[in-house]
Amino acid sequence: MEKLKRRAFTADFKIEAVKLMTESRLSYAEAGRRLDVLAKLVKNWEDTYRVGKIIADARRLRVTVEQMELSKLRKEIQELKMERDILWPEASPKKAAASHGISFGHRPEAQRTLDAQRLLFQIKTLFNQYQRRYGAPRIYRELMEQYGYDGSLARVKRLMRQAGLRAKAKHKFKATTDSNHAHPIAANLLDQQFRAARPNQTWLSDLTYIRTQEGWLYLAAVLDLYTREIVGWAIGSRMTQQLVIDALRMAWFRKHPGKHSQLIFHSDRGSQYASLAFRKVLTDYGMRQSMSGTGNCYDNAPMESFWHSLKVEEVHGCNYTTREEATRAIFTYIEIFYNCERRHSSIDYLSPRQFEKQFYEQ
Repeated sequence: MEKLKRRAFTADFKIEAVKLMTESRLSYAEAGRRLDVLAKLVKNWEDTYRVGKIIADARRLRVTVEQMELSKLRKEIQELKMERDILWPEASPKKAAASHGISFGHRPEAQRTLDAQRLLFQIKTLFNQYQRRYGAPRIYRELMEQYGYDGSLARVKRLMRQAGLRAKAKHKFKATTDSNHAHPIAANLLDQQFRAARPNQTWLSDLTYIRTQEGWLYLAAVLDLYTREIVGWAIGSRMTQQLVIDALRMAWFRKHPGKHSQLIFHSDRGSQYASLAFRKVLTDYGMRQSMSGTGNCYDNAPMESFWHSLKVEEVHGCNYTTREEATRAIFTYIEIFYNCERRHSSIDYLSPRQFEKQFYEQ
Protein backbone atom coordinates (compact mmCIF):
# COMPACT_ATOMS: atom_id res chain seq x y z
CA MET A 1 0.00 0.00 0.00
CA GLU A 2 1.14 3.56 -0.74
CA LYS A 3 2.80 5.35 2.17
CA LEU A 4 0.34 8.20 2.61
CA LYS A 5 2.39 9.90 5.30
CA ARG A 6 4.70 11.50 2.75
CA ARG A 7 2.03 13.93 1.64
CA ALA A 8 0.57 14.76 5.04
CA PHE A 9 1.60 18.41 4.71
CA THR A 10 2.21 20.19 1.43
CA ALA A 11 5.51 21.88 0.58
CA ASP A 12 3.75 25.27 0.67
CA PHE A 13 2.56 24.64 4.22
CA LYS A 14 6.02 23.55 5.39
CA ILE A 15 7.71 26.58 3.81
CA GLU A 16 5.27 29.03 5.38
CA ALA A 17 5.62 27.29 8.76
CA VAL A 18 9.41 27.72 8.64
CA LYS A 19 9.07 31.38 7.61
CA LEU A 20 6.60 32.01 10.43
CA MET A 21 8.97 30.52 12.98
CA THR A 22 12.09 32.37 11.78
CA GLU A 23 10.50 35.76 11.09
CA SER A 24 8.55 35.78 14.36
CA ARG A 25 11.51 34.29 16.26
CA LEU A 26 9.39 31.49 17.67
CA SER A 27 10.70 28.36 19.30
CA TYR A 28 9.95 25.01 17.70
CA ALA A 29 7.50 24.33 20.51
CA GLU A 30 5.64 27.63 20.09
CA ALA A 31 5.47 27.31 16.31
CA GLY A 32 4.18 23.77 16.69
CA ARG A 33 1.57 24.90 19.21
CA ARG A 34 0.27 27.62 16.89
CA LEU A 35 0.11 25.28 13.92
CA ASP A 36 -1.17 22.29 15.91
CA VAL A 37 1.73 20.05 14.86
CA LEU A 38 4.60 18.41 16.72
CA ALA A 39 7.60 20.63 17.45
CA LYS A 40 9.94 18.02 15.97
CA LEU A 41 8.05 18.26 12.68
CA VAL A 42 8.72 22.00 12.51
CA LYS A 43 12.41 21.35 13.20
CA ASN A 44 12.54 18.72 10.46
CA TRP A 45 10.90 21.12 8.02
CA GLU A 46 13.44 23.82 8.88
CA ASP A 47 16.34 21.41 8.37
CA THR A 48 15.08 20.28 4.97
CA TYR A 49 14.28 23.85 3.95
CA ARG A 50 17.81 25.03 4.79
CA VAL A 51 19.43 22.38 2.59
CA GLY A 52 17.06 23.13 -0.27
CA LYS A 53 14.95 19.97 -0.19
CA ILE A 54 11.73 21.97 0.06
CA ILE A 55 11.46 23.91 -3.19
CA ALA A 56 10.72 27.60 -2.62
CA ASP A 57 10.36 30.60 -4.88
CA ALA A 58 13.11 32.93 -3.71
CA ARG A 59 11.98 35.99 -5.62
CA ARG A 60 11.69 39.14 -3.55
CA LEU A 61 8.08 40.24 -3.17
CA ARG A 62 7.04 43.71 -4.17
CA VAL A 63 5.08 45.80 -1.69
CA THR A 64 1.36 45.57 -2.45
CA VAL A 65 -1.52 47.87 -1.59
CA GLU A 66 -2.63 45.40 1.07
CA GLN A 67 0.83 45.36 2.67
CA MET A 68 0.83 49.16 2.72
CA GLU A 69 -2.59 49.09 4.38
CA LEU A 70 -1.37 46.60 7.01
CA SER A 71 1.61 48.84 7.71
CA LYS A 72 -0.75 51.78 8.12
CA LEU A 73 -2.94 49.80 10.53
CA ARG A 74 0.08 48.80 12.62
CA LYS A 75 1.08 52.46 12.83
CA GLU A 76 -2.44 53.43 13.92
CA ILE A 77 -2.39 50.77 16.63
CA GLN A 78 0.95 52.05 17.89
CA GLU A 79 -0.38 55.62 17.97
CA LEU A 80 -3.46 54.49 19.88
CA LYS A 81 -1.26 52.74 22.42
CA MET A 82 0.79 55.92 22.85
CA GLU A 83 -2.42 57.88 23.30
CA ARG A 84 -3.52 55.40 25.96
CA ASP A 85 -0.24 55.71 27.82
CA ILE A 86 -0.55 59.50 27.83
CA LEU A 87 -4.18 59.54 28.99
CA TRP A 88 -3.87 56.63 31.44
CA PRO A 89 -0.23 55.86 32.36
CA GLU A 90 -1.27 52.90 34.48
CA ALA A 91 -3.59 51.42 31.88
CA SER A 92 -2.57 48.04 30.61
CA PRO A 93 -5.79 46.27 29.57
CA LYS A 94 -6.20 44.47 32.90
CA LYS A 95 -5.22 47.51 34.98
CA ALA A 96 -7.53 49.71 32.93
CA ALA A 97 -10.37 47.34 33.69
CA ALA A 98 -9.69 47.58 37.40
CA SER A 99 -9.17 51.34 37.41
CA HIS A 100 -11.82 52.39 34.91
CA GLY A 101 -14.68 49.88 34.98
CA ILE A 102 -17.11 50.87 32.26
CA SER A 103 -20.24 51.21 34.33
CA PHE A 104 -22.47 54.24 33.78
CA GLY A 105 -24.62 54.76 36.83
CA HIS A 106 -25.55 58.21 38.11
CA ARG A 107 -22.37 60.16 37.48
CA PRO A 108 -21.63 63.69 36.33
CA GLU A 109 -21.86 64.38 32.58
CA ALA A 110 -18.11 65.07 32.37
CA GLN A 111 -17.34 61.64 33.87
CA ARG A 112 -19.74 59.89 31.46
CA THR A 113 -18.10 61.70 28.54
CA LEU A 114 -14.64 60.65 29.71
CA ASP A 115 -15.81 57.05 30.11
CA ALA A 116 -17.26 57.11 26.60
CA GLN A 117 -13.96 58.43 25.22
CA ARG A 118 -12.05 55.70 26.99
CA LEU A 119 -14.41 53.04 25.69
CA LEU A 120 -14.17 54.39 22.15
CA PHE A 121 -10.39 54.34 22.39
CA GLN A 122 -10.50 50.68 23.43
CA ILE A 123 -12.90 49.91 20.57
CA LYS A 124 -10.64 51.63 18.01
CA THR A 125 -7.62 49.77 19.34
CA LEU A 126 -9.33 46.40 18.92
CA PHE A 127 -10.87 47.36 15.57
CA ASN A 128 -7.43 48.11 14.14
CA GLN A 129 -5.74 45.23 15.93
CA TYR A 130 -8.03 42.82 14.10
CA GLN A 131 -7.50 44.63 10.79
CA ARG A 132 -11.11 45.88 10.57
CA ARG A 133 -12.43 42.32 10.40
CA TYR A 134 -14.52 42.52 13.59
CA GLY A 135 -17.99 43.99 13.89
CA ALA A 136 -19.68 45.02 17.13
CA PRO A 137 -20.48 41.53 18.57
CA ARG A 138 -16.86 40.34 18.36
CA ILE A 139 -15.49 43.69 19.53
CA TYR A 140 -17.89 43.43 22.48
CA ARG A 141 -16.46 40.01 23.43
CA GLU A 142 -12.90 41.30 23.17
CA LEU A 143 -13.75 44.29 25.37
CA MET A 144 -15.09 41.99 28.08
CA GLU A 145 -12.06 39.70 27.95
CA GLN A 146 -9.25 42.22 27.50
CA TYR A 147 -10.59 45.26 29.37
CA GLY A 148 -13.17 43.85 31.79
CA TYR A 149 -15.99 45.77 30.07
CA ASP A 150 -19.35 45.22 31.79
CA GLY A 151 -21.57 47.50 29.69
CA SER A 152 -24.00 46.58 26.93
CA LEU A 153 -23.53 45.46 23.36
CA ALA A 154 -25.95 48.22 22.30
CA ARG A 155 -23.54 50.87 23.57
CA VAL A 156 -20.66 49.34 21.63
CA LYS A 157 -22.80 49.29 18.49
CA ARG A 158 -23.78 52.92 18.96
CA LEU A 159 -20.22 54.14 19.51
CA MET A 160 -18.93 52.19 16.51
CA ARG A 161 -21.72 53.53 14.32
CA GLN A 162 -21.06 57.12 15.43
CA ALA A 163 -17.32 56.70 14.78
CA GLY A 164 -17.92 55.14 11.35
CA LEU A 165 -16.26 51.84 12.34
CA ARG A 166 -17.68 49.15 10.07
CA ALA A 167 -16.28 45.67 9.52
CA LYS A 168 -15.25 44.80 5.98
CA ALA A 169 -18.29 44.65 3.72
CA LYS A 170 -19.98 41.55 2.35
CA HIS A 171 -19.24 40.48 -1.21
CA LYS A 172 -20.64 37.78 -3.50
CA PHE A 173 -18.38 35.16 -5.02
CA LYS A 174 -18.91 32.56 -7.73
CA ALA A 175 -19.00 28.81 -7.08
CA THR A 176 -16.35 26.48 -8.54
CA THR A 177 -18.29 23.19 -8.56
CA ASP A 178 -18.10 21.06 -11.69
CA SER A 179 -20.73 18.33 -11.23
CA ASN A 180 -20.98 17.48 -14.94
CA HIS A 181 -19.13 14.17 -14.79
CA ALA A 182 -19.74 10.42 -14.88
CA HIS A 183 -18.30 9.59 -11.44
CA PRO A 184 -20.53 8.03 -8.72
CA ILE A 185 -22.46 10.40 -6.45
CA ALA A 186 -22.64 9.70 -2.71
CA ALA A 187 -25.81 10.09 -0.64
CA ASN A 188 -26.32 13.20 1.48
CA LEU A 189 -25.63 11.78 4.96
CA LEU A 190 -25.44 15.24 6.51
CA ASP A 191 -28.85 16.43 5.29
CA GLN A 192 -28.24 19.97 6.63
CA GLN A 193 -27.81 18.71 10.20
CA PHE A 194 -25.01 21.14 11.08
CA ARG A 195 -24.39 19.88 14.59
CA ALA A 196 -21.72 17.49 15.81
CA ALA A 197 -21.25 16.02 19.30
CA ARG A 198 -17.44 15.99 19.23
CA PRO A 199 -14.39 16.82 17.12
CA ASN A 200 -13.58 14.50 14.19
CA GLN A 201 -17.16 13.35 13.80
CA THR A 202 -17.99 15.31 10.63
CA TRP A 203 -15.66 17.11 8.23
CA LEU A 204 -16.80 19.44 5.46
CA SER A 205 -14.76 20.32 2.40
CA ASP A 206 -14.86 22.54 -0.68
CA LEU A 207 -12.74 24.35 -3.29
CA THR A 208 -12.41 28.04 -4.07
CA TYR A 209 -10.13 30.29 -6.09
CA ILE A 210 -8.01 33.41 -5.50
CA ARG A 211 -6.91 35.83 -8.19
CA THR A 212 -3.23 36.89 -8.42
CA GLN A 213 -1.27 38.81 -11.06
CA GLU A 214 0.43 35.53 -11.96
CA GLY A 215 -2.90 33.77 -12.52
CA TRP A 216 -5.50 31.87 -10.50
CA LEU A 217 -4.67 30.07 -7.27
CA TYR A 218 -6.98 27.29 -6.06
CA LEU A 219 -7.59 26.42 -2.41
CA ALA A 220 -9.08 23.22 -1.01
CA ALA A 221 -10.01 23.18 2.68
CA VAL A 222 -11.39 20.74 5.26
CA LEU A 223 -13.45 22.08 8.18
CA ASP A 224 -14.35 20.24 11.38
CA LEU A 225 -18.07 20.79 11.93
CA TYR A 226 -17.81 20.68 15.73
CA THR A 227 -14.86 23.03 16.30
CA ARG A 228 -15.17 25.02 13.02
CA GLU A 229 -11.38 24.64 12.68
CA ILE A 230 -9.78 24.35 9.25
CA VAL A 231 -8.03 21.06 9.96
CA GLY A 232 -6.51 20.60 6.50
CA TRP A 233 -5.94 22.64 3.36
CA ALA A 234 -3.91 22.66 0.17
CA ILE A 235 -3.24 25.34 -2.41
CA GLY A 236 -2.09 25.14 -6.02
CA SER A 237 -2.26 26.59 -9.52
CA ARG A 238 -4.62 23.87 -10.81
CA MET A 239 -7.97 22.64 -9.47
CA THR A 240 -7.20 18.91 -9.44
CA GLN A 241 -8.19 15.81 -7.50
CA GLN A 242 -4.70 15.83 -5.97
CA LEU A 243 -5.47 19.18 -4.35
CA VAL A 244 -8.43 17.81 -2.40
CA ILE A 245 -6.48 14.64 -1.58
CA ASP A 246 -3.63 16.71 -0.11
CA ALA A 247 -6.07 18.75 2.00
CA LEU A 248 -7.66 15.54 3.32
CA ARG A 249 -4.28 13.98 4.10
CA MET A 250 -3.20 17.04 6.05
CA ALA A 251 -6.40 16.85 8.12
CA TRP A 252 -5.94 13.11 8.71
CA PHE A 253 -2.34 13.28 9.91
CA ARG A 254 -3.05 16.39 11.93
CA LYS A 255 -6.07 15.13 13.86
CA HIS A 256 -5.64 11.31 13.79
CA PRO A 257 -9.38 10.46 13.91
CA GLY A 258 -8.73 6.73 13.57
CA LYS A 259 -9.95 4.28 10.94
CA HIS A 260 -12.89 3.16 13.07
CA SER A 261 -14.27 6.62 13.77
CA GLN A 262 -16.94 6.40 11.02
CA LEU A 263 -16.18 10.04 10.30
CA ILE A 264 -18.53 11.65 7.73
CA PHE A 265 -16.72 13.56 4.99
CA HIS A 266 -19.13 15.93 3.24
CA SER A 267 -18.53 17.93 0.07
CA ASP A 268 -20.32 19.05 -3.07
CA ARG A 269 -20.60 16.85 -6.16
CA GLY A 270 -17.45 18.20 -7.82
CA SER A 271 -15.46 15.84 -10.03
CA GLN A 272 -12.43 16.12 -7.71
CA TYR A 273 -14.40 14.68 -4.76
CA ALA A 274 -16.17 12.06 -6.88
CA SER A 275 -12.97 10.79 -8.50
CA LEU A 276 -11.80 7.22 -7.97
CA ALA A 277 -8.48 8.37 -6.46
CA PHE A 278 -10.19 10.53 -3.83
CA ARG A 279 -12.78 7.89 -2.95
CA LYS A 280 -9.96 5.37 -2.48
CA VAL A 281 -8.26 7.61 0.11
CA LEU A 282 -11.57 7.98 1.98
CA THR A 283 -11.92 4.19 2.01
CA ASP A 284 -8.35 3.75 3.28
CA TYR A 285 -9.16 6.16 6.12
CA GLY A 286 -12.45 4.43 6.98
CA MET A 287 -14.50 7.55 6.26
CA ARG A 288 -18.07 7.72 5.00
CA GLN A 289 -18.56 9.99 1.99
CA SER A 290 -21.47 12.41 1.81
CA MET A 291 -22.39 14.86 -0.97
CA SER A 292 -24.68 17.86 -1.27
CA GLY A 293 -27.70 17.94 -3.54
CA THR A 294 -27.30 19.31 -7.05
CA GLY A 295 -26.47 23.02 -6.94
CA ASN A 296 -27.59 23.36 -3.31
CA CYS A 297 -25.03 25.50 -1.44
CA TYR A 298 -27.13 25.30 1.75
CA ASP A 299 -26.18 21.62 2.07
CA ASN A 300 -22.65 22.76 2.87
CA ALA A 301 -23.49 26.03 4.62
CA PRO A 302 -20.72 26.08 7.30
CA MET A 303 -18.10 25.64 4.56
CA GLU A 304 -19.70 28.45 2.55
CA SER A 305 -19.55 30.56 5.70
CA PHE A 306 -15.80 29.98 5.95
CA TRP A 307 -15.28 31.00 2.31
CA HIS A 308 -17.28 34.13 3.00
CA SER A 309 -15.09 35.00 6.00
CA LEU A 310 -11.89 34.32 4.07
CA LYS A 311 -12.92 36.37 1.03
CA VAL A 312 -14.33 39.31 2.99
CA GLU A 313 -11.73 39.50 5.74
CA GLU A 314 -8.61 38.68 3.72
CA VAL A 315 -8.92 38.31 -0.06
CA HIS A 316 -11.41 40.96 -1.17
CA GLY A 317 -9.65 44.16 -2.18
CA CYS A 318 -6.20 42.57 -2.31
CA ASN A 319 -4.10 42.60 -5.45
CA TYR A 320 -1.66 39.75 -4.90
CA THR A 321 1.43 40.17 -7.07
CA THR A 322 2.43 36.50 -7.06
CA ARG A 323 0.97 33.16 -6.10
CA GLU A 324 3.59 32.94 -3.37
CA GLU A 325 2.37 36.18 -1.85
CA ALA A 326 -1.23 34.96 -1.90
CA THR A 327 -0.16 31.64 -0.35
CA ARG A 328 1.55 33.50 2.50
CA ALA A 329 -1.59 35.58 3.12
CA ILE A 330 -3.86 32.51 3.12
CA PHE A 331 -1.51 30.60 5.43
CA THR A 332 -1.44 33.47 7.92
CA TYR A 333 -5.20 33.96 7.80
CA ILE A 334 -6.04 30.29 8.36
CA GLU A 335 -3.33 29.16 10.76
CA ILE A 336 -2.70 32.27 12.83
CA PHE A 337 -5.96 34.21 12.75
CA TYR A 338 -8.92 31.99 11.85
CA ASN A 339 -8.01 28.84 13.79
CA CYS A 340 -6.33 30.47 16.80
CA GLU A 341 -7.81 33.95 17.28
CA ARG A 342 -11.02 34.60 15.39
CA ARG A 343 -14.15 34.48 17.53
CA HIS A 344 -16.95 32.38 16.02
CA SER A 345 -20.55 33.14 16.87
CA SER A 346 -21.52 29.47 16.36
CA ILE A 347 -19.19 28.30 19.15
CA ASP A 348 -19.96 30.90 21.81
CA TYR A 349 -17.50 33.45 20.39
CA LEU A 350 -14.48 31.29 21.09
CA SER A 351 -11.76 30.48 18.59
CA PRO A 352 -11.76 26.92 17.15
CA ARG A 353 -8.65 25.96 19.13
CA GLN A 354 -10.14 27.34 22.34
CA PHE A 355 -13.38 25.45 21.71
CA GLU A 356 -11.53 22.19 21.02
CA LYS A 357 -9.40 22.63 24.15
CA GLN A 358 -12.54 23.26 26.19
CA PHE A 359 -14.08 20.03 24.86
CA TYR A 360 -11.11 17.85 25.85
CA GLU A 361 -10.76 19.53 29.25
CA GLN A 362 -14.38 18.75 30.04
